[in-house]
Amino acid sequence: MTAIALQTVAPKRDPNTDPSHAELANAAPRVLPFMDRVWSLLDGSRTTSGVVDAICSEFDVSRDVAERDLEELLTELESVKLIERG
Repeated sequence: MTAIALQTVAPKRDPNTDPSHAELANAAPRVLPFMDRVWSLLDGSRTTSGVVDAICSEFDVSRDVAERDLEELLTELESVKLIERG
């Protein structure tokens, strides 16, 4: 799978309640929050722009980075026939 620069997309964090970096590293086998959220947004009711809007409101990421990363992800998902764009 093509890298989609997940390092540049991080959920907004609350240092008072969120786990430390070490705790997050130990949770590596879990699905990344960004990927999980994008997948849940691909329900057929949103445009690409609508998915980007949601990602930008929930994650600490600029719109152009979110658009680029989402396009790369959608292209990869489409190439392996996990999604179909209409």
